[in-house]
Amino acid sequence: ISAQMEAYLSDGLWLRLAGHANAMADRLAAGLTGAGARVLNAVGANMLFAEITPLLEQSGGAGIQVEVTVADDVGCVSTDANQLELALLNLVLNPRDAMPDGGKVSIAATLGPARRGQRETTVLEVRDAGVGMPRHVLRRATEPFFTTKASGSGTGLGLAQVYGIARQSG
Repeated sequence: ISAQMEAYLSDGLWLRLAGHANAMADRLAAGLTGAGARVLNAVGANMLFAEITPLLEQSGGAGIQVEVTVADDVGCVSTDANQLELALLNLVLNPRDAMPDGGKVSIAATLGPARRGQRETTVLEVRDAGVGMPRHVLRRATEPFFTTKASGSGTGLGLAQVYGIARQSG
């Protein structure tokens, strides 16, 4: 057993990550079948990001650094926490494949301007050091089942899900 694996076993992190991943898979399946209702609630941004960050770091894999920052003035966000977690996971998995030599994925939550007479918005910005997408791919990247990966290597649902979640959340 590697020292890193031994550390996971000793503090139970692996068990928490496995449980979190299992719950996310159940929510994804429910969402795809229409069985899962999306409910927007006020969620503490700092708590949500603290809970999901270990899973994001593990999902990034070797050579991928995941950096998460939440601005001090971001309190609660109105979202479906489960869907936001799924979107964040997809936004770490996608660039991981575009950075075969490693790199960094940065996720930042900041306070944005008020819209249409509502309160201020929370802006999530995700940046990576990937190779980027050609224009013809970028135009189709959020289409369900569109993928540039070899057959059997990708579902083409990741960015489509992120787009849908973002639209639903406003």
